[in-house]
Order: sequence, then structure tokens, then C-alpha cells
Amino acid sequence: MKFKVKRNPILVCIIVFLILFPFFLLYQGEPAAPLVLPFLIAAFLAHALFNSYFVIADQKLKIVFGLIRKEIFIRDMKEVHYSMNPLSSPAWTFKRLKIVYTGSFSSSRPAYSRFALVSLPKDEKRFFRELTMINPGVSTPA
Repeated sequence: MKFKVKRNPILVCIIVFLILFPFFLLYQGEPAAPLVLPFLIAAFLAHALFNSYFVIADQKLKIVFGLIRKEIFIRDMKEVHYSMNPLSSPAWTFKRLKIVYTGSFSSSRPAYSRFALVSLPKDEKRFFRELTMINPGVSTPA
């Protein structure tokens, strides 16, 4: 099941400005060479703006934020709660989800606690319901 992410309009406006800014400079007659890095950043941001979502399938949560992709086994999740830390990860909202889960480096090492901070899904209740159907032990806000 695919879940779109919520997008804060203020962040979207800032990103749209950053995407259009290199084109404005080029139109104003600036040389193209110094604009290569801003164009690359703009391309990454535009891709992330239109390609951010969650997928719950095959007992896994797949998180996609542009080119950044992460998979978490739902059975390894311990809790999902809200976080307001804006500096901790790329996301389209100021309010984010913190997903606490266990992981291990190999089968011979003990498990350790990890977490991922991600944007909110548009349909939060359905998202939490899907997670708890697969892993009834996961603690969710709803």
C-alpha cells in the first residue's frame, strides 16, 4: 500500500524558490559555469518534491525521499511517535514521525536500537493501522 507524504506549504514555497533561482540568475546574464551546483541542488530538490512517499509491502516499510531510500522491517519496529526536531532529517513537514526499531550488524552481534525520522503520511490513521496489523506490538500515536 502506498502513502503520499504531507507537505508544508511554507517548505514547498522555499523549495520552489530554490529550484527557480538558478534559472533567474541565468536569465539575468550570469555565466552558466558557477550555476552548475545550484542546478544540481535544484534538480535533487525537485525530484524529492515530486517523489516522496511510503510503501507498506512484504512486511516492510519502504521510505522514499527523492533519491534517498530506506527499508525497515515492520516486525522490528518498537514504536512510532511524533517528533518536532527540524534539523534531524530531510522531510516535507516540521512535525515528523520518529520510527524506533531494532537492527543488527550481523547474526553474531546483538540487536541495537535505531531510529528514522520521516515526513508524515497524508493518511496517518490508516498508516498506523496498517503498521499495527502487521506488528501488533508496535506503539503508535493513534
